[in-house]
Amino acid sequence: MKTIVVIIIIVFYCGITYGQDSVVKKKIYKTWLSLENDTKLKGILYQVTDSSLIVSKSLVVSGRLSQSLNLEEIHFRDINFIYTKKKNATGNGALIGAGAGLLLGVVIGLSSGDDSGGFISFSAEEKAMMTGSALAILGAGLGALVGSVKMTIPINGNHTKFNLNKGKLKAYSYCDY
Repeated sequence: MKTIVVIIIIVFYCGITYGQDSVVKKKIYKTWLSLENDTKLKGILYQVTDSSLIVSKSLVVSGRLSQSLNLEEIHFRDINFIYTKKKNATGNGALIGAGAGLLLGVVIGLSSGDDSGGFISFSAEEKAMMTGSALAILGAGLGALVGSVKMTIPINGNHTKFNLNKGKLKAYSYCDY
């Protein structure tokens, strides 16, 4: 009888979790524009049009209302380079690198086994802790370094280069239209 009740509860729970609407979160990409007049513009790539980019100078996107986003339209002729990267990519890279380093260090430390006597000897658990800590720090640094890399898109005021990269830019823009 208990088995039947547990099965009914599991089926009911699965029905609830799959019945909920999923909210699609749009990824936000930070963008840096190098312009023809040697100025830099920093913000979020909001929208890509036929001949320009619309950049939100406010780094927090609260919605699609243009009044609250401080939007600026930049024509392709004024753009030298576009640099972009996903928001929080550096922190996420550091976390992933630290986790991978920790896991690898623990596996290495535990697999090496206990030392057999001597002046300095460690147990497998102590080796796992020391190796895991060291590789977690190293992994966090490497992950942050990899996460901080920006994608560079050269435009140089050229309409052909702008059109060739328009699909890539639309994938990085906040608005799909």
